[in-house]
Amino acid sequence: MAIDDVQVANGWLLGLLSGNPTLVAALAAPPTPYTSQGSIYATMAPDDALFPYVIYALLSSQDMKTQQGITTEINHIYTIQGFSNNPDESPVLQVRALINNSIDGQAATVSGFKMNCIRQQGLAQAYIYQGNRYYQAGARYLVKMRPQVLTP
Repeated sequence: MAIDDVQVANGWLLGLLSGNPTLVAALAAPPTPYTSQGSIYATMAPDDALFPYVIYALLSSQDMKTQQGITTEINHIYTIQGFSNNPDESPVLQVRALINNSIDGQAATVSGFKMNCIRQQGLAQAYIYQGNRYYQAGARYLVKMRPQVLTP
């Protein structure tokens, strides 16, 4: 059975983020059943999530292959951002810094892949919805995965 590289990357990122106690402490208490990972969610937050929280989402993937069809590297682009409804942006900027400290420049070998994470581009935005002010801030990150065993 082939290993799902997206599941490996998601699990690695979630482990790095939820493994930072300072980041987890800066977030709201998560609703059940998310208590084991803190308020850190894949793709979207649940309806009952409290602010602030973090969302990580895969934007794109690209396999780098040889002419023989052997995958030599998989590049995933993720957006990872903090979200807040605080009247000012300082809490979400703190969360953005904690996210970056948790994952930028990290490297590991996980499930047969040599992995590393590199910050690509910072992101920040504010918007008003139904009279409430919201902030989000984070970055796009490149997660490089190199299989330790190359097979066609």
